Amino acid sequence: MRPAVAESSDIDERICIMKKRKLGNGGLEVSAIGLGCMVMSTNYGPAENRQEMIALIRSAVEQRGNLLRYR
Repeated sequence: MRPAVAESSDIDERICIMKKRKLGNGGLEVSAIGLGCMVMSTNYGPAENRQEMIALIRSAVEQRGNLLRYR
């Protein structure tokens, strides 16, 4: 099994590698970690701050997350 974090001998920082998983039988590959978005709506009371939620989604995508789940 490959580690989730790889080290580079050329630089001091660690590079995170997002693991992927197959979803269903259609060959779709998604990130192993998903972002639950249901609490961003009004289903659990008042909606969260729109700009903060947009920033959170952008951050997830920048970190190679592609599984955004509403339910």
